[in-house]
Amino acid sequence: MEESLIRMSTHVYSKWWLLGLLALCLALCTACDPVLFSHPQPEGFSWENQFPKAWQGEYQLSDSLGLDIDTLVISPTEITLIGWESRAIQANEDSQPLVYEFDKQRVRIWEEGAWSAPLRYTEESSGGIRVWKRNTETVGLSDTARLTLAGSYGFLNLQAKYDRSSQPEQKLWEVFCFSFQSPRTGTIEFLSDEHLDQIEAFGTLEEARYPEGGRSHYLATMQASSFLSMVESVGFGHQIILTRIK
Repeated sequence: MEESLIRMSTHVYSKWWLLGLLALCLALCTACDPVLFSHPQPEGFSWENQFPKAWQGEYQLSDSLGLDIDTLVISPTEITLIGWESRAIQANEDSQPLVYEFDKQRVRIWEEGAWSAPLRYTEESSGGIRVWKRNTETVGLSDTARLTLAGSYGFLNLQAKYDRSSQPEQKLWEVFCFSFQSPRTGTIEFLSDEHLDQIEAFGTLEEARYPEGGRSHYLATMQASSFLSMVESVGFGHQIILTRIK
């Protein structure tokens, strides 16, 4: 197929989060204020140095939040998220040719003095296009990523980069709840401001804000027994479905 040049200039836009895992959310739900804890949850439980062997494998992700992440790989000591980085490329008649058509579904873009690998794309009404590139993020168990196990649940605690104006040095934690209903299916859940009522039924909440302004977050406090009762009785929060593919 004859290659046709398209004159465009680029404006980079990325929806990739992470996580941290999932700054697994970050990216998980950018419109929500996160719920954080001052200690890894549930308190008083020992930290694991490996993910359970039954969890290890490759999973397809499915949820209603419109994530750009589609695959999750759990190894003995790491979680890897594989997804798509999105870039909006706007048309500009005065620019140099930065994009050319590769085939009917893919284009190449000019980056750092070379043409990229073929990227899939969609056209936009403004006259530009949006391209997607595979992206990978890995979170390994460490002092800032702690795993606790309680019954049939696992809790991945990620140190969050949110400061309280009154105590800017305080470490805060975002918690992700893992559970597996069968060898092939499981879930990951996380909390946001959409779950304040269920949290307040089992503990206390304090609203806080960045020292320099910006989005607020919520600091939750509850005993380990109350934390586990919340998980067992009303669930944990936003749910992402895992389906094993390897």
